[in-house]
Amino acid sequence: LKACIPHRTETRRGCYAMAHRCLAVLLLLAGVLASPGPGDECGSDLSSMLAITAPGCRATTGKPAVAAYIVGIKSRLLLSSKLDMLLRPLVADGFAAHVYMSLVWNTAGSGFDGAANPIHGAQSEDPAIAALDPSGLRAHLASRVASTGACAAVVEVLPHAEELGDVPVNAGQMSSYPPRQTREGRRVLARWVSMERLWNATLANERVQGRKYDLLMTLRDDTFFVAPVTAPKVWLATPSASRTLWAREWVRDRFIRDKLLVFGRDVAPTVMTLYTSFMKGGLKNVETENAEHHLETAVVRAHLKVVRVPCAALPEAVGMYVRGPRGLSLCLVRGMISDDDDRELTSHKSSPPFCERLNISSPVSPA
Repeated sequence: LKACIPHRTETRRGCYAMAHRCLAVLLLLAGVLASPGPGDECGSDLSSMLAITAPGCRATTGKPAVAAYIVGIKSRLLLSSKLDMLLRPLVADGFAAHVYMSLVWNTAGSGFDGAANPIHGAQSEDPAIAALDPSGLRAHLASRVASTGACAAVVEVLPHAEELGDVPVNAGQMSSYPPRQTREGRRVLARWVSMERLWNATLANERVQGRKYDLLMTLRDDTFFVAPVTAPKVWLATPSASRTLWAREWVRDRFIRDKLLVFGRDVAPTVMTLYTSFMKGGLKNVETENAEHHLETAVVRAHLKVVRVPCAALPEAVGMYVRGPRGLSLCLVRGMISDDDDRELTSHKSSPPFCERLNISSPVSPA
């Protein structure tokens, strides 16, 4: 850290972040990483990189182990359905479930800011976490995860998304929104870089545990489940589970839906290092239309298997709280969901209405 001091301010900030990431990995290996105390005066770039790591996350002997990754921004986070419909069923099915979470606190000017869907202009935060400060949020999330019988392996709250550096052109890759030229493309890379950082923490935890995870899954911050997820136990028993990725399918473009992915351990190095792969030139001699197409192509080119599953197997949709004329409401974003998926999602009593059916026609500033 002292070596960072002579650098210019903008360089020193990146230097601190890199040094602290190295320190975090060392602490993970030692099994002593903890959240900073209320009196921590290290500065946001350093203290926010600290995460809560629970010793109980190592106790996976005799159980299949699953790692669940939640990446995104604090203002979009929907936690309750992830706990009740994903983590609790996994634990009930005999899994040791470990959660790796990375949330960005302030998205202004970062790769996470902005929204492609106009309905997001009416979005408001989950009232259960809206008033929490970063330290309180970390403790709250770890406690809620633990209440399900799962374990919060890493809970990270960043003050802002990391700088992406000089993004290569990579002509023809994610051509609908080239990351070098578009904000939407940079949002994809911002998510991928957070996933890769959590993946590095996972590798460190695996070394500490002395075993690898059997299944892994990636979720958006705003993924909302309308029914329990029980398919992973069945999928794990299939002969090629370690080399298989399970995902739903988008309707419009026929690519996989990357809002929720479940995959075996041999698939993880491909899915979890897409950022580094892209920054080094990405997929050679191939064109991809969007992030979903890019991800699926990378998996197939690695000679791994992609299985498309129905909505009933992964009953989720993008959800949000919106503040409209009648106050705060939880709703689902229909987007490109098919009519069949529409019927599946709305058939469950726990399913909120679709946002598009709430007649929210213009952006409403969150209170």
